[in-house]
Amino acid sequence: MAISRLWIIPSALVGAGAALATTVAMESMKDRARPEPSTRANRSPTSVRTIAPTVAEASSGRLAALEGEVARLRADRTEHASTPSDEPDPQAERARVEAQFSEFERRLLADPVDPSWSGVATESLRSDLSAAAREGEFSLVAVECRTELCRATLQWDSYEAARRTGMHLAERAIPGLNCTKSIWLKEPDHPDAPYSSNLFLDCSEQRAGTTDTIPVTDTIPATAISSGGKS
Repeated sequence: MAISRLWIIPSALVGAGAALATTVAMESMKDRARPEPSTRANRSPTSVRTIAPTVAEASSGRLAALEGEVARLRADRTEHASTPSDEPDPQAERARVEAQFSEFERRLLADPVDPSWSGVATESLRSDLSAAAREGEFSLVAVECRTELCRATLQWDSYEAARRTGMHLAERAIPGLNCTKSIWLKEPDHPDAPYSSNLFLDCSEQRAGTTDTIPVTDTIPATAISSGGKS
């Protein structure tokens, strides 16, 4: 019986030791499987070298894109400043005005003469412009009214004299003629030579009955164009 007790005791010790070793081994495996906290001390130098170039590359690309956008905006601003879109082209404007007065001439030649109106209108226009000529440094060369249009040919001693007084003729109220008046003082090749121009009156609205005959004091629609210098 004594031998049996001694054998049982070492067996129990051996079993307890094996259980303890198994427990320690399992805890060690758990510790290895648990993620390691990220600290400055345990960061891998390799991982730092791998991330840094990626961040630098992204920053350089963003910076290049911003620099490109700034350059494009500067170029657009310079282009708009050098060639403003709201400034008219002088040559195109001159061609437009010349075409407008060529059309006045064409319409006048195609306009038939209305005897019931043209005689009275011509005399009214002649009388008013003759009075203006005595004060306006010009002479009245010819006057003609037909059915809807009138034309008065005027002459000055020089282009400069025409610019001083000719522009105001388009604003002049003429008794009995509620017409749109237009004059173009086109710059000549020889400014000091005698200068002539035509004053056109478009009376189509008055003849159609859409406007009434007005007294001298009322305002008349007008177009006065000078192609050189300030009036």
